[in-house]
Amino acid sequence: MGGQRTQSKGLNLYHLPAYCPHLNLVEGVWRRLKGFLMPRRFYDSVAQLKEAVLHALRLLGAVEIHSQLGDT
Repeated sequence: MGGQRTQSKGLNLYHLPAYCPHLNLVEGVWRRLKGFLMPRRFYDSVAQLKEAVLHALRLLGAVEIHSQLGDT
């Protein structure tokens, strides 16, 4: 049904497993952030957490960081 419609338009649908970290590249980034760059701790505010995440991303060499968290 739906598969034939999408194929006729040049689209191929692939069903992926629910959790597939080797196909989701951001999983490696989160693993490094949580495991090495941001030790488990309590942050007193969202602003402190935001700063810690941005600092860790800078350490990873993130080229461009856009924050959608608003003013914190």
